[in-house]
Amino acid sequence: MKKWLLIFIIAVLLLSGCALKKSSLTEEKDFTFALGYRPLPEEFLKWWFENRVSKSPSQLPIFHDEISETQVLITSPVLDPASLPWKYDMRGLGLVTPPKNQGSNGTCWAFATIGALESAMLTQLGPIEIADRWPFVNPYSPDLSEQFLAYYNVDFEVSPNPWGDGWSLTWQETNKDMGGSAFFSTYTLIRRGVPLEEDIPYIGDDYEWIAWNAYSDEWKYHLVRSNSTIVIPSYYLFYDRENYLNTIKSVLKSYGALFVSFTVYEDFYDYWHYWPWYGEVFQHSYGDFSGGHAVLLVGWDDYYYDEYSGYYGPVWILKNSWGTENADGGCFYLPMITDDEFYGICPGWKIESSYMYVPIL
Repeated sequence: MKKWLLIFIIAVLLLSGCALKKSSLTEEKDFTFALGYRPLPEEFLKWWFENRVSKSPSQLPIFHDEISETQVLITSPVLDPASLPWKYDMRGLGLVTPPKNQGSNGTCWAFATIGALESAMLTQLGPIEIADRWPFVNPYSPDLSEQFLAYYNVDFEVSPNPWGDGWSLTWQETNKDMGGSAFFSTYTLIRRGVPLEEDIPYIGDDYEWIAWNAYSDEWKYHLVRSNSTIVIPSYYLFYDRENYLNTIKSVLKSYGALFVSFTVYEDFYDYWHYWPWYGEVFQHSYGDFSGGHAVLLVGWDDYYYDEYSGYYGPVWILKNSWGTENADGGCFYLPMITDDEFYGICPGWKIESSYMYVPIL
């Protein structure tokens, strides 16, 4: 099996265990619509796939190369590194929307994808052009539908290519609450677009299946689409740590907040709920593996001092999707990859171990 395919499968499996916000909900609920793979809404299919009459309504194969053609791989800074500030925080610049709450569902990937799109609109276009392109959107604080994106989640299987020349990734869309992947979700922004939050609002309870929650047919006329996706590969594909960090910083500053992912262990929940008593900067030290998690990279500080833990050094600023009551108003801090980790092995609890994504408008 090709190396890229193996790496990609590992990445998908990591996010398929998307870490949940720990909830106090203990009552078991029986929801009648959790009946297995459900066909997509018929009126939706008719509207979007008029030319796909040969495809089964509930199975729409997509191949790896088709998605890759929409991606722009960035492996060097897009700005002069000398122009990059030592501190950059999109939260104070109006270039990122406020943290939201995924509730009891494994939909962190949908929140990170939508958050990246909302930030891309503010960063790449600004209020005037947003209002010109999409007059139905709040140009100062776009609010798009995570529920819509999560409903069109994807399951995948690796199978022999029907033409006998290798392996293909075959995708089946499903509304199962099973985690997700930026590789596919950012492509969905291009292929389908996404409506407003008020058209298809988010349901935070754990239903196991994502409900079709359209308030009216107006969602069809309130779609925001991206054109392509910037992808920054993992650290091991870069020759130099400084070049790698400057690539991330320059893409973040030029295009908007980045979809990133990391491994969650039990100690992250203590850090999150009791911040800052365990330190303002999270440093994994104990606990079992809890799953993969997707968040939004919104800034950096090259000289951050954490008086609670004594940490001093460069950190990433990250926007979570677990509400605003914990950590720093729904955001948190992770140390940047060190020299030893860059030239050795970066631990999974740091975001540099994963690919990073941002839509292009």
